[in-house]
Amino acid sequence: MRCPFALAVLPAALLAACQPSTPAAPQDPFEGAWQISEISFTSPDTSYVITNPQPSLYLFIAGHYSTMYVPTAEPRPLVAGDTPIIGAIEPTDAEKVASWDTFIANSGTYEAAESTITTRPIVAKSANLMASGGPLTMSYHAMEGMLHLTFVRPWAPETESLITLVRIQ
Repeated sequence: MRCPFALAVLPAALLAACQPSTPAAPQDPFEGAWQISEISFTSPDTSYVITNPQPSLYLFIAGHYSTMYVPTAEPRPLVAGDTPIIGAIEPTDAEKVASWDTFIANSGTYEAAESTITTRPIVAKSANLMASGGPLTMSYHAMEGMLHLTFVRPWAPETESLITLVRIQ
């Protein structure tokens, strides 16, 4: 017995199986590469907003994160000297402080809940942060292609930082 219906269905099924699929959006709203588009800071005696931030990179993948950024509106000061790439072989103490004060870097693991993200640094520019291992908890609000992270420092509960990230990949 012939089954013309099966012969018609089989090519359609093969054709559907060979079509490129659209990747599904990640379940984790953090997954991917991000950059800072705005930073604001508020404390009892000062507040500011940086709408044109310096370079930054946040990476989130499979429960791990890495972040590096310049938390100022101005570019980092260069080390003087005659070596084109690194400046002076021995930067001055003032140059070291200027370099330290204008850079944030840490990497580790993270867990996201409904409205919070908790990071646990494994390696960090700050030896104290690295030694403590965290945790640092921030509230977040995810929108298409954007993340708003709000951080209240446990050691300074009267301060608040809001970092707005834009997805770059």
